[in-house]
Amino acid sequence: MQSNRVLGVGLLLSLVAAIAIWQLGFATDPPVLPAPQDLTSPGVPAGSAAGTVEATGAGAVVPAAANAADGRIAVAANAVVDDSKPAVVGRVVGPDGQPIAGAKIVAAPGLSFANANGRFDFDSLDFSDFDGADLMDPTRMMKTVREQLADRVEATTNADGRFRVHAKGASKGVGLRVLARGHEILDRRVARPTDQDVDAGTLSLQKGAIVAGRVLDPNGNAIVGALVGRVHEMEARMMGGMDIDMPEMGEVEALRGGEAATTDEKGRFELAHLTPGDVILRARHPDHPTAKSDVLPVELGRELRDVLLTMQRGGEIRGTVTGLPAEAKGLQVMAAKKPRTDAADPTGMMAMFGGDMADMLSEMGMSFGERTADIAADGTFVLRGLARETYRVWVGRNVMGFAGNGVCSQRLEAQPGANVELRFEPGISVTFTVVDQDTGAPVERLWVGDRLRGGGGMADMMAMGMPQQRRLASYPGGVVTVANVRPKPKQKLTLTIDAIGYAQLQREDLELPKSGNLDLGTLRLAPTPVLRVTVVDADAGRPVAGATVSLSTAGGRGGNPFGRMMRMGMEGGGPQRATTDREGRCTLNRFVDAAGELEIDAKGFAPFASAAIAFTKEGPDTFTATLPVGGRVDVSVLGPDQAPIKEAVVEHKAPDGALDSKKADAMGLVRLEHLAPGTHAFRLGKDAGPMGMIMAQARARGGEDEAATWTTVEVADKATATVRLLKQPTATLRGIVRENGLPLAGARVAFREGARASEADMGMEVMGQMFEGLGGGKGRNGKADDSGVYTLTELPEGEHRLEITHKTRAMPTRVAVTLRNGDNTFDVELDMTTVRGVVKDPQGNVVDGARVKVKVVRPAEPGAEVASGIGEAMEGMMPGMNLGGGTTIKTDGNGVFELRGVDPDVELLVQATAKGFAPVSTKVTAPRGTTVDAKVLQLGAAGKIRVSMQSNAPFAAVRATFVGDDSVPPVMQVLRKGKVTLDGLRPGTWEVEVQGMERGNAEGGGEKKRTVEVVAGQTVDVDM
Repeated sequence: MQSNRVLGVGLLLSLVAAIAIWQLGFATDPPVLPAPQDLTSPGVPAGSAAGTVEATGAGAVVPAAANAADGRIAVAANAVVDDSKPAVVGRVVGPDGQPIAGAKIVAAPGLSFANANGRFDFDSLDFSDFDGADLMDPTRMMKTVREQLADRVEATTNADGRFRVHAKGASKGVGLRVLARGHEILDRRVARPTDQDVDAGTLSLQKGAIVAGRVLDPNGNAIVGALVGRVHEMEARMMGGMDIDMPEMGEVEALRGGEAATTDEKGRFELAHLTPGDVILRARHPDHPTAKSDVLPVELGRELRDVLLTMQRGGEIRGTVTGLPAEAKGLQVMAAKKPRTDAADPTGMMAMFGGDMADMLSEMGMSFGERTADIAADGTFVLRGLARETYRVWVGRNVMGFAGNGVCSQRLEAQPGANVELRFEPGISVTFTVVDQDTGAPVERLWVGDRLRGGGGMADMMAMGMPQQRRLASYPGGVVTVANVRPKPKQKLTLTIDAIGYAQLQREDLELPKSGNLDLGTLRLAPTPVLRVTVVDADAGRPVAGATVSLSTAGGRGGNPFGRMMRMGMEGGGPQRATTDREGRCTLNRFVDAAGELEIDAKGFAPFASAAIAFTKEGPDTFTATLPVGGRVDVSVLGPDQAPIKEAVVEHKAPDGALDSKKADAMGLVRLEHLAPGTHAFRLGKDAGPMGMIMAQARARGGEDEAATWTTVEVADKATATVRLLKQPTATLRGIVRENGLPLAGARVAFREGARASEADMGMEVMGQMFEGLGGGKGRNGKADDSGVYTLTELPEGEHRLEITHKTRAMPTRVAVTLRNGDNTFDVELDMTTVRGVVKDPQGNVVDGARVKVKVVRPAEPGAEVASGIGEAMEGMMPGMNLGGGTTIKTDGNGVFELRGVDPDVELLVQATAKGFAPVSTKVTAPRGTTVDAKVLQLGAAGKIRVSMQSNAPFAAVRATFVGDDSVPPVMQVLRKGKVTLDGLRPGTWEVEVQGMERGNAEGGGEKKRTVEVVAGQTVDVDM
């Protein structure tokens, strides 16, 4: 049980890390805007007179060509608007429901706008907006997003707040961004107009805040061209304080618009669309180290001015790169601050990955630094804007698609003013020649895949869940060179070679030399039968060009929402996927003595899925697919009063069992076109986008997929069917969170369904806390405003629970609530039950910065032990995260701590930890409303256990449990490169076990345990 739980935690962490990197590709930093001209002007957009509607095409950005007080980016008017074509229409109003004239509407295809203010909208994610490979290749992803944003079009609302905008591109969805000075940014995704206008409905802007100020150097001189924006919540939570510099990011940020500003000639800036709350501003400039503000309390509807950001003088590291290859595209010199052992790591993310985020990213095949420099033709480079610290400097390539580490040189440590020489390390080359097994003729058109496996770490973790990317290319004479292979210790290479008309050849676990070239000689491909597919229009029999045809094993679809994306994109194609030519023809490798299924996608036609095809040695060798146009279904979602319900989630099940979900538009309508003829089913769901598909699939597998919950309809070719779904009444909960009788701004209120949670539910609730900051749980999670008011929507009636947390309170407060459909009011009164104390070291000296947390000794709620176990696992891997709820408090300079908001009248365990010492704990009970003195918590002398192991496990953690005293908490750490050191261990007997997933064993592999004696001041080495 414990092993599987830890394994699940590790996989969840890897997913969260991938999400963080993925989102940073969209908006790590805010975009560059023109410099403010007059900070006191009301900021009416140029040319936006009342009663007019403007629309312009997006061309090259023209710097400082517009009044930036409204956050407008000047663009070239190169688009001709044809009002006869379908458009996106809508109306913009303020919080009072009154129209906003002069608001700017920016429309762009795809997923261009999905995370205003740093919160990603998972419900809007549509994999069709990207080539599948983009999702795990930041460079390609940035290119796709940049191309989408280059097609943006702008419009301005008229006096009634109405707009009409024609979107470019061909994506299924269109992203809208609404900007109005003094209001929060609103991002919305709508369906692309096809044969009629799409009504985005009434877009209600929330009142925001404005922050303005100046950026100066230490001598008080203005810094011109500094980029000032808010530090996004995602970045603060996930990146451990590392600033990432990605190529082309500046251009993408400029195209997005609305989130930041560049300083003018007086160093002034204005941010006109901020969400109220605690704000940290960041200023970036190529010639100065990045500067951040203290936490700024930004209030709703207020203007905070005269904010001062001081940027220190920047240093330079110069140098030369030797040994560069003839093709140096994509290579840069990168620098990141050397991790400090005493550096604060509030998220725990850096501790989990060995204290070096740059190293973790390089293991994933990516290389990112905090500062980058281009390499000149003569190999020279200059890194600018460096702080007075020690940096690690290296040559890196941030593109995935070649095996191994993204670091292409040694990492040198240097300080500003140094001149360094970096030598490009070409890595290992693997060469071979591919020929026909029977004739010996070279095979020149190949898919070649390469993957390094083994050695543990992030690379193996990512490889475990991601299909191998294969690249199709021509190799004259069949000669192939796989270059830049950069294995870590213990890693081996797997090669996969595919070609049309030949069986796949795979060479696994290839031992690589330390340097130079590995020549595999001649590799012979065995001929295999092919399937020639012809795709035609079902009506006229005309060939369909450009159709995507893929062949998979029978039953392989299985309704898996991600299976299609994996097959059609992230696998990089292969001989069982092709695109039809002008004659509607393509050739695939077929199966022998196995059943397969064909899937075909073509624009303007219904998706095609064949029945199972029984392949034998004799055939079939040909297949003709006739594609119908397909039918249309209009799903209307109505409330109990028969009024349309906008943004309701509709789940759809196709005849083959595949599931997807979509949000209703402003008129409560979901329109699905080009559906395959057959029986389709619909029902109301809880979540849209890919997260919704995952949940729908889970409900189906969990037995919640009874036919009674679905409304079915027969879809005929070229016909339109209608479905009406009635949304059952739900509850809305509003109230005020007070502490000691005063409103508590910033309190987080989370809804927990049911009067009690099952063991499994409690575990999921704890792990789900990781996603609540990523945009998940909309409606069911709220944050109290400056008046302490919270609002939760779309809740079921009945008996449930609320969990209230705040950064200043040591424990979550859980209260029961009974809801009825409709509006409900429930105020939460938090008491100030408090525990105080002092932490000292073994010599009696006070300890500054010790971590103190508290929990109930015997949780009464069923399943709480499971939740606590998961929380402890997360805390062990990510110190400071404290997923069990509440906040870890640090002692002050006098060693004093104060735990506010603890559970009253129950036995509590107060625990103090500090690096280099054994933790100490004490039990205490605090009567409600009182302050109890926990007296002195004296840390003990500690020892260490250093663990090393030989393993191919992609995820492995070491857990140490003290023998004989269950009050001593277990210690857990993730193995990094097969090693880990467990610190702060109490002297005595400890049981050490390694937990994780062995490659090829999905159930967790074997557990390895050792019993060791820990002695104070000593390190015990354990080789597993």
